[in-house]
Amino acid sequence: MKRGKINIRIIVLGGAVVLLVAIMMLLMMLLMSYKSKVKSSNNDIKQANLPEQSETVASTSTPMPTSTPIVYQYKKVVIYKKKLASKHSITNYHSYGNRNVNMKVAGEIINGEDKKGYTLQPGETFSWLKVVGNTTAKKGFKSATVIVNGDFVDGMGGGVCQVASTINSAAIEAGLKTISEPHSESVGYLGPNDHEATVTYDGGKDLKVINTKKVPIRIKVITKGQTVTVKVFKLIKKVKKVKITADISEQ
Repeated sequence: MKRGKINIRIIVLGGAVVLLVAIMMLLMMLLMSYKSKVKSSNNDIKQANLPEQSETVASTSTPMPTSTPIVYQYKKVVIYKKKLASKHSITNYHSYGNRNVNMKVAGEIINGEDKKGYTLQPGETFSWLKVVGNTTAKKGFKSATVIVNGDFVDGMGGGVCQVASTINSAAIEAGLKTISEPHSESVGYLGPNDHEATVTYDGGKDLKVINTKKVPIRIKVITKGQTVTVKVFKLIKKVKKVKITADISEQ
């Protein structure tokens, strides 16, 4: 009887221990759950207090440079296109050193510093005595054979009449009006298609070319050894559109 009571006590005591252990485990689980929630809540608070990453990047980034747009504009430019009106050449096979030099110097004076040639506007007149003038050593002319009162003698600028005759011939072939005088003695280098012109500064003999056309005319002299070639061009006016750029900030 006593042994049976003891066994019952042992069973009751064991059950109480098991229940106590279960209660303690439940309490530990609740405590761990509570700590986890507290930790999660603290992390949320910390994240809320931190500045956003995008704001930090925005405050430290350098803005990209922007290019200024280019605006294209057009302007009208007047240009002149050359059209050959005539070409004439005269060769003197008996020409030599100084005479050839004088022809070259005269041609260079007529062509001008830009070497493009002498331009005549409509109604204007080319005058040899005004353009070339006196054939002096200062201009580069040298002594060569000239004709004076029918005699062949040495004088400054000998040979320039070949240039004058070539200009006269080319101008007439281009349909221009000319005023010229012949030599006092015939010259052997002129052919049947050449138009003679003598020029003397002291004697006042001039060659004049009058532009009777409605467009500008250009006279170009080319000398090569014993040969003088003159080209007469018509200058045809053209209006061309040229593209230019302008900064939009200037608009």
